[in-house]
Amino acid sequence: MSRRSINKILALIALTAGLLSACRAQPATPPVVLQPTRPGNPAVAAVTGTPAEPPPTPLPTGMPTASPPPTPTYPATPVPEEILPLILAAFQDQQQLAWRYSSDIQMATGEAHSTLFEFAPPDRYRIVSDGASEVVGVAGKVYLKQGEAWTESAVPASSIIDPGFSGRLEQTISDLRFAGFETLSGVPMLVFEYTSTYKIGVNDASSQTRLWIGADDHLIHRIVIDGVVAALDHRSGTAMNTEAVTTITYEYDPSLQIEIPALP
Repeated sequence: MSRRSINKILALIALTAGLLSACRAQPATPPVVLQPTRPGNPAVAAVTGTPAEPPPTPLPTGMPTASPPPTPTYPATPVPEEILPLILAAFQDQQQLAWRYSSDIQMATGEAHSTLFEFAPPDRYRIVSDGASEVVGVAGKVYLKQGEAWTESAVPASSIIDPGFSGRLEQTISDLRFAGFETLSGVPMLVFEYTSTYKIGVNDASSQTRLWIGADDHLIHRIVIDGVVAALDHRSGTAMNTEAVTTITYEYDPSLQIEIPALP
Protein backbone atom coordinates (compact mmCIF):
# COMPACT_ATOMS: atom_id res chain seq x y z
CA MET A 1 0.00 0.00 0.00
CA SER A 2 1.52 3.32 -1.05
CA ARG A 3 2.19 6.09 1.46
CA ARG A 4 -0.29 8.34 -0.44
CA SER A 5 -3.05 5.71 -0.12
CA ILE A 6 -2.35 5.32 3.59
CA ASN A 7 -2.51 9.11 4.01
CA LYS A 8 -5.93 9.18 2.33
CA ILE A 9 -7.26 6.44 4.61
CA LEU A 10 -5.83 8.13 7.70
CA ALA A 11 -7.39 11.44 6.68
CA LEU A 12 -10.79 9.75 6.36
CA ILE A 13 -10.20 8.20 9.78
CA ALA A 14 -9.45 11.65 11.17
CA LEU A 15 -12.65 12.97 9.62
CA THR A 16 -14.65 10.21 11.34
CA ALA A 17 -12.88 10.71 14.65
CA GLY A 18 -13.79 14.40 14.65
CA LEU A 19 -17.47 13.61 14.33
CA LEU A 20 -17.37 11.50 17.46
CA SER A 21 -15.30 14.69 19.42
CA ALA A 22 -49.14 8.02 22.25
CA CYS A 23 -52.88 8.46 22.32
CA ARG A 24 -55.43 6.14 20.69
CA ALA A 25 -57.58 7.68 17.90
CA GLN A 26 -61.26 8.32 18.55
CA PRO A 27 -63.69 6.47 16.19
CA ALA A 28 -64.70 8.48 13.17
CA THR A 29 -68.07 10.27 13.47
CA PRO A 30 -70.53 8.90 10.84
CA PRO A 31 -71.33 11.52 8.22
CA VAL A 32 -74.74 13.23 8.33
CA VAL A 33 -76.98 11.82 5.56
CA LEU A 34 -79.38 14.26 3.93
CA GLN A 35 -82.54 12.47 2.59
CA PRO A 36 -84.11 13.93 -0.58
CA THR A 37 -87.56 15.60 -0.35
CA ARG A 38 -90.44 13.35 -1.49
CA PRO A 39 -92.76 15.22 -3.88
CA GLY A 40 -95.56 12.54 -3.66
CA ASN A 41 -97.08 10.31 -0.98
CA PRO A 42 -99.62 7.41 -0.91
CA ALA A 43 -102.56 9.67 0.18
CA VAL A 44 -102.11 11.92 -2.86
CA ALA A 45 -101.93 8.89 -5.15
CA ALA A 46 -105.23 7.52 -3.85
CA VAL A 47 -107.07 10.81 -4.66
CA THR A 48 -105.46 11.81 -7.95
CA GLY A 49 -104.49 8.45 -9.34
CA THR A 50 -100.94 9.67 -9.65
CA PRO A 51 -98.61 7.01 -8.40
CA ALA A 52 -96.53 8.03 -5.50
CA GLU A 53 -92.83 8.02 -6.00
CA PRO A 54 -91.09 5.11 -4.35
CA PRO A 55 -89.16 5.88 -1.19
CA PRO A 56 -85.53 6.73 -1.85
CA THR A 57 -82.88 4.11 -1.42
CA PRO A 58 -81.21 4.65 1.93
CA LEU A 59 -77.71 5.98 1.66
CA PRO A 60 -74.91 4.38 3.69
CA THR A 61 -74.75 5.82 7.16
CA GLY A 62 -71.04 5.55 7.57
CA MET A 63 -67.94 4.77 5.56
CA PRO A 64 -64.84 3.14 7.01
CA THR A 65 -62.01 5.61 7.51
CA ALA A 66 -58.37 5.10 8.30
CA SER A 67 -57.42 5.84 11.87
CA PRO A 68 -54.94 8.71 12.25
CA PRO A 69 -51.52 7.85 13.67
CA PRO A 70 -51.16 7.92 17.45
CA THR A 71 -50.35 11.31 18.92
CA PRO A 72 -46.85 11.19 20.44
CA THR A 73 -46.56 11.93 24.13
CA TYR A 74 -43.71 13.93 25.61
CA PRO A 75 -42.20 14.24 29.09
CA ALA A 76 -42.09 17.50 30.97
CA THR A 77 -39.80 20.18 29.58
CA PRO A 78 -36.36 19.73 31.20
CA VAL A 79 -35.17 22.53 33.45
CA PRO A 80 -31.70 24.00 32.74
CA GLU A 81 -29.91 22.05 35.47
CA GLU A 82 -31.18 18.76 34.01
CA ILE A 83 -29.86 19.30 30.49
CA LEU A 84 -26.14 18.56 30.92
CA PRO A 85 -26.62 15.36 33.01
CA LEU A 86 -29.15 14.11 30.45
CA ILE A 87 -26.76 14.67 27.53
CA LEU A 88 -23.78 13.14 29.35
CA ALA A 89 -25.82 10.07 30.32
CA ALA A 90 -26.89 9.57 26.68
CA PHE A 91 -23.28 9.53 25.46
CA GLN A 92 -22.18 7.26 28.31
CA ASP A 93 -24.97 4.77 27.61
CA GLN A 94 -23.70 4.43 24.04
CA GLN A 95 -20.54 2.78 25.33
CA GLN A 96 -22.61 -0.14 26.66
CA LEU A 97 -24.71 -0.72 23.51
CA ALA A 98 -24.15 -2.02 19.99
CA TRP A 99 -25.06 0.51 17.34
CA ARG A 100 -24.33 1.82 13.87
CA TYR A 101 -24.59 5.25 12.41
CA SER A 102 -24.64 6.64 8.92
CA SER A 103 -23.24 10.11 8.37
CA ASP A 104 -23.63 12.56 5.52
CA ILE A 105 -20.90 15.21 5.38
CA GLN A 106 -21.42 18.31 3.21
CA MET A 107 -18.24 20.38 3.07
CA ALA A 108 -17.84 24.07 2.29
CA THR A 109 -15.51 23.04 -0.53
CA GLY A 110 -18.47 21.39 -2.30
CA GLU A 111 -17.29 17.89 -1.54
CA ALA A 112 -19.63 15.34 0.03
CA HIS A 113 -18.66 12.25 2.01
CA SER A 114 -20.56 9.41 3.64
CA THR A 115 -19.50 7.13 6.46
CA LEU A 116 -20.91 3.99 8.03
CA PHE A 117 -19.66 3.48 11.60
CA GLU A 118 -20.49 0.36 13.64
CA PHE A 119 -19.63 -0.23 17.30
CA ALA A 120 -19.89 -3.35 19.45
CA PRO A 121 -18.86 -2.99 23.11
CA PRO A 122 -16.46 -2.89 24.62
CA ASP A 123 -13.87 -2.15 21.95
CA ARG A 124 -14.88 -3.28 18.46
CA TYR A 125 -15.73 -0.99 15.57
CA ARG A 126 -15.96 -0.96 11.78
CA ILE A 127 -15.81 2.09 9.50
CA VAL A 128 -16.64 2.22 5.81
CA SER A 129 -15.84 5.60 4.24
CA ASP A 130 -17.45 6.62 0.96
CA GLY A 131 -18.37 2.99 0.34
CA ALA A 132 -14.73 2.12 -0.31
CA SER A 133 -12.07 2.43 2.41
CA GLU A 134 -12.76 0.09 5.32
CA VAL A 135 -11.27 -0.01 8.81
CA VAL A 136 -11.86 -2.53 11.60
CA GLY A 137 -10.69 -2.12 15.18
CA VAL A 138 -10.64 -4.94 17.72
CA ALA A 139 -9.04 -4.93 21.17
CA GLY A 140 -6.77 -1.98 20.46
CA LYS A 141 -5.58 -3.16 17.04
CA VAL A 142 -6.56 -1.52 13.76
CA TYR A 143 -6.92 -3.26 10.40
CA LEU A 144 -7.09 -1.47 7.03
CA LYS A 145 -8.61 -2.79 3.81
CA GLN A 146 -7.66 -1.71 0.32
CA GLY A 147 -9.12 -3.65 -2.56
CA GLU A 148 -9.61 -7.14 -1.15
CA ALA A 149 -6.52 -7.24 1.06
CA TRP A 150 -6.41 -6.56 4.80
CA THR A 151 -3.35 -5.39 6.67
CA GLU A 152 -2.71 -4.63 10.33
CA SER A 153 -2.00 -0.94 10.87
CA ALA A 154 0.20 0.90 13.31
CA VAL A 155 -2.54 3.52 13.75
CA PRO A 156 -3.54 3.54 17.46
CA ALA A 157 -7.18 2.60 18.08
CA SER A 158 -7.54 5.58 20.44
CA SER A 159 -7.09 7.92 17.47
CA ILE A 160 -10.39 6.65 16.04
CA ILE A 161 -12.60 6.04 19.05
CA ASP A 162 -11.81 7.56 22.42
CA PRO A 163 -13.09 5.57 25.43
CA GLY A 164 -12.75 8.66 27.65
CA PHE A 165 -14.66 10.96 25.34
CA SER A 166 -17.87 11.14 27.38
CA GLY A 167 -15.87 11.81 30.55
CA ARG A 168 -14.32 14.94 29.00
CA LEU A 169 -17.43 16.09 27.18
CA GLU A 170 -18.48 18.33 30.07
CA GLN A 171 -15.35 20.43 29.58
CA THR A 172 -15.85 20.82 25.83
CA ILE A 173 -19.47 21.96 25.51
CA SER A 174 -21.16 25.23 26.46
CA ASP A 175 -24.28 27.31 25.78
CA LEU A 176 -26.54 24.33 26.33
CA ARG A 177 -30.23 24.84 25.75
CA PHE A 178 -33.40 22.81 25.25
CA ALA A 179 -34.63 23.46 21.70
CA GLY A 180 -38.04 21.77 21.92
CA PHE A 181 -39.85 18.53 21.14
CA GLU A 182 -39.86 16.82 17.75
CA THR A 183 -40.53 13.39 16.27
CA LEU A 184 -38.24 11.19 14.20
CA SER A 185 -40.12 8.46 12.29
CA GLY A 186 -43.03 9.00 14.69
CA VAL A 187 -40.85 8.59 17.81
CA PRO A 188 -40.93 11.52 20.29
CA MET A 189 -37.60 13.27 20.81
CA LEU A 190 -36.11 15.94 23.03
CA VAL A 191 -33.90 18.30 21.04
CA PHE A 192 -30.90 20.09 22.51
CA GLU A 193 -28.35 22.54 21.12
CA TYR A 194 -24.86 23.42 22.32
CA THR A 195 -21.46 24.70 21.25
CA SER A 196 -18.48 22.34 21.13
CA THR A 197 -14.83 23.34 21.29
CA TYR A 198 -12.00 20.94 20.45
CA LYS A 199 -8.67 20.60 18.71
CA ILE A 200 -7.90 19.31 15.26
CA GLY A 201 -4.20 18.63 15.35
CA VAL A 202 -2.73 21.66 17.11
CA ASN A 203 -5.50 24.03 16.03
CA ASP A 204 -8.53 25.08 18.07
CA ALA A 205 -11.91 24.47 16.41
CA SER A 206 -15.58 24.79 17.31
CA SER A 207 -18.98 23.70 16.06
CA GLN A 208 -22.68 24.15 16.72
CA THR A 209 -24.40 20.88 17.56
CA ARG A 210 -28.08 19.90 17.50
CA LEU A 211 -28.87 16.66 19.33
CA TRP A 212 -31.99 14.47 19.27
CA ILE A 213 -32.48 12.20 22.35
CA GLY A 214 -35.35 9.72 22.62
CA ALA A 215 -38.03 10.84 25.10
CA ASP A 216 -38.59 7.21 26.17
CA ASP A 217 -35.29 5.39 25.66
CA HIS A 218 -33.01 8.41 26.45
CA LEU A 219 -30.65 7.37 23.61
CA ILE A 220 -29.07 9.56 20.95
CA HIS A 221 -30.87 9.17 17.60
CA ARG A 222 -29.51 12.03 15.51
CA ILE A 223 -26.76 14.65 15.62
CA VAL A 224 -26.26 17.57 13.25
CA ILE A 225 -22.88 19.30 13.54
CA ASP A 226 -22.09 22.59 11.83
CA GLY A 227 -18.41 23.44 12.22
CA VAL A 228 -14.81 22.62 11.41
CA VAL A 229 -13.74 19.07 10.52
CA ALA A 230 -10.60 17.45 9.20
CA ALA A 231 -10.82 16.94 5.44
CA LEU A 232 -8.63 15.39 2.78
CA ASP A 233 -6.55 17.55 0.44
CA HIS A 234 -6.54 15.41 -2.71
CA ARG A 235 -3.56 17.25 -4.14
CA SER A 236 -1.25 16.25 -1.29
CA GLY A 237 -3.12 13.29 0.25
CA THR A 238 -2.93 14.97 3.66
CA ALA A 239 -5.58 16.25 6.08
CA MET A 240 -6.76 19.85 6.22
CA ASN A 241 -9.43 21.73 8.18
CA THR A 242 -12.64 22.92 6.55
CA GLU A 243 -16.19 23.98 7.40
CA ALA A 244 -18.83 21.26 7.02
CA VAL A 245 -22.34 20.27 8.03
CA THR A 246 -22.54 16.67 9.19
CA THR A 247 -25.75 14.72 9.81
CA ILE A 248 -25.42 11.52 11.84
CA THR A 249 -28.31 9.05 12.25
CA TYR A 250 -28.10 6.21 14.79
CA GLU A 251 -29.58 2.71 14.79
CA TYR A 252 -29.25 0.42 17.83
CA ASP A 253 -28.73 -3.27 17.06
CA PRO A 254 -27.99 -5.73 19.89
CA SER A 255 -27.21 -8.46 17.33
CA LEU A 256 -24.34 -6.48 15.78
CA GLN A 257 -21.04 -8.38 15.74
CA ILE A 258 -17.60 -7.28 14.50
CA GLU A 259 -14.81 -9.80 13.93
CA ILE A 260 -11.10 -9.56 13.17
CA PRO A 261 -10.67 -9.72 9.40
CA ALA A 262 -8.70 -12.54 7.81
CA LEU A 263 -5.15 -11.43 7.07
CA PRO A 264 -3.10 -12.78 4.13
